[in-house]
Amino acid sequence: MATTLNKQTLVDTNRHSVIKIVGSGGTDSNASLVVASSLAYAINATGSVSTLNPKRLNRVAIKRIWGQGQLSTGSVTLKWGGNSNSSIVTFGSGWFDYNFDSGSTPGTIEIPDQANCTGDIVFSSTAGATDTWTLFIDLKKDGRDYDQGQTRDPAAFNSRAYTS
Repeated sequence: MATTLNKQTLVDTNRHSVIKIVGSGGTDSNASLVVASSLAYAINATGSVSTLNPKRLNRVAIKRIWGQGQLSTGSVTLKWGGNSNSSIVTFGSGWFDYNFDSGSTPGTIEIPDQANCTGDIVFSSTAGATDTWTLFIDLKKDGRDYDQGQTRDPAAFNSRAYTS
């Protein structure tokens, strides 16, 4: 039986996204969790903001993953899409908070293998049929793949206006 997922996008700006996911039951292997090209402001293969004709790679970095698992057996593992060997985190039962900041320095987990990864996040689960988990993912979007002004107003984006 596959995991039932309920997703809610809490924040989706041109610079970052926060996504809440509630999973219940099921055993999965490399099932889709977050599709990077479907996030707001994604630049497609033709250079415009659209989910049509997506790029192969949309670079995102993970700032924080937190939540709670209520798993009687098994665990859930998050991985980068396109490269099933690149695990991000694994969690089981109980609270978890993977915050990648180091003291006062903001930290992120970057895509380790851009030649083979897509930027998507997939998951594998060995949870029982009655198990549930709640997960929050805070993503930082890369300006090369998400519009931060360059497609809406290129002249303004590239101008270097100095005020005195």
